[in-house]
Amino acid sequence: MRQRTLRDRFRVYRTCGRRHVKADGTSLCSEVGVMSKPAEPPRAASDAHRRAQHPRVGGVYVVQRHVFPFGDRKPSRPVVVMCEPIVGLDEVWVWTRTSEPVPGIHHPKSPVLGLDRDGWFSELNLKRVAARHLRDPRSARYRGQLELEYFELLKTRWDA
Repeated sequence: MRQRTLRDRFRVYRTCGRRHVKADGTSLCSEVGVMSKPAEPPRAASDAHRRAQHPRVGGVYVVQRHVFPFGDRKPSRPVVVMCEPIVGLDEVWVWTRTSEPVPGIHHPKSPVLGLDRDGWFSELNLKRVAARHLRDPRSARYRGQLELEYFELLKTRWDA
């Protein structure tokens, strides 16, 4: 069944491939139906505040695998936001953290940020993601700001 949204309120769908057209150019309604789109629930004030405040540069988020354009082998992964959203694209660069030893910057476990294992930031783990995912609590959880000394090390590599 093919669907198409009209004026943000209705969805038109065809139930079969045939369409009967009269001589005056109108079609029979037996094969075309219209469904109204369900109304979205009103957003809470805290939700609006979250959208305005996130993503934060230097912020540590634990994101779901669907946030990455090509997915990820782990169901969730910590990331650090490296820049403000790119104007016009609403995308940010994030540096993912892995618990596997790789060449890069070592970061010890941090119970404050909810990171229970030592980790590493590597240039191979620098990725661009849609900022909207970091505003959605179903896709990302904000854990706090990365320690300044480690963020400065990442920023030095970022600027190089």
